[in-house]
Amino acid sequence: MRGGIIFICVILVMMNFQTPIEFSSKNSDGPTFPLEVSTDKYYYTVGEIIVISLTNVGDEDVVFRHDPPDLYIVDSALRIVVDNHFCGKWFWEVRVPPGSNYTMNWDQKYKICDINGFLIPPSGLQVDPGKYLISAGMDNASYGNQSMSIWDSVWVEIGPGNESPVADAGPDQIVNVGEVVQFDGSGSYDPDDGWQTTTVDSAGRVGSYTSLALDRNDNPHIGYYDWTNDGLKYAKWNGTAWNIEIVDKHGGRWANSITLDKRGYPHISYYNNYANDEIRYAKWNGSAWIVDSVDSNGFGPSLVLDGNGTPHITYKVGNPDEDLRYARWNGTAWNIETVDSIGSVGGYSSLALGRNDSLHISYQLWFDVNNGYLKYAKWNGTAW
Repeated sequence: MRGGIIFICVILVMMNFQTPIEFSSKNSDGPTFPLEVSTDKYYYTVGEIIVISLTNVGDEDVVFRHDPPDLYIVDSALRIVVDNHFCGKWFWEVRVPPGSNYTMNWDQKYKICDINGFLIPPSGLQVDPGKYLISAGMDNASYGNQSMSIWDSVWVEIGPGNESPVADAGPDQIVNVGEVVQFDGSGSYDPDDGWQTTTVDSAGRVGSYTSLALDRNDNPHIGYYDWTNDGLKYAKWNGTAWNIEIVDKHGGRWANSITLDKRGYPHISYYNNYANDEIRYAKWNGSAWIVDSVDSNGFGPSLVLDGNGTPHITYKVGNPDEDLRYARWNGTAWNIETVDSIGSVGGYSSLALGRNDSLHISYQLWFDVNNGYLKYAKWNGTAW
């Protein structure tokens, strides 16, 4: 049975790498056994405890009998890393009611149990950094009055973790009493110095057309496009995990621009391809997203907030005009004006505010696929 389960995992991994995988078993005359495996987060470091939850999403009890649930872990090269059951007493019973879960901890070490269910001390080997598929379940579990194998899987990523900095005060010195001692710390270094990466969202084909802003605590806020669901998403790091939500179910394709106000609330301007190719503006008010239409037939927005928190947006208008436009919220409506209309202009605009909230814009004048100019516009108080 285990060989068959690993075979199933291999086929699914090759079809949809890095996407959470859900599968369950069924017999010829019984129901599908509903089980979902999840972890408390996606990204871990070496040695960190991984919390695995087996959740019953059906309408009858799931019962694990006789043995603790089994665990299979396969790396991204489809090699079996762990193949064992969690340690515990034999002939036990764990009943998981509908909507409840059974939680297990995996400490990333090769562990096995002896015939009495007692832990054999680990060899000290730990998994290497990488991506792993965790499959958990049991061959002889039951659902209602049916007995069957119940399994599900989920991807996790394990990173190298953080190493302590190395302090080097320099070579030994012999000094006299009263002398000033000078240390040379140039040999000190941080082993983790360099780029550190993490996966924010892996639920489908996500991560296109990103825009980033940092709050006063250097926590990142990201706007990005979800191709799978065709929507604009927003992710915020809260200090321990990523909070992810949908801003607009039909927006964010091609470009979005995010900024934060003085309270740290996000504001996003983006393109909506379902409503007359609208330029839209969304802001978080502390409890919900407020979405407003700015202009039609536009794309490629750039957004800034002035000292009063007023939004200013530049963007290109499509055919037939193909102009660079500028929009400002006056408190009740959007004031819209054309900045440049000579040729096909306004693509890839970037808006910045200078002293006294003066307006500055860089953008492209497009000729053809092989030719284009970089242009710059500023407001002098009366004209562009």
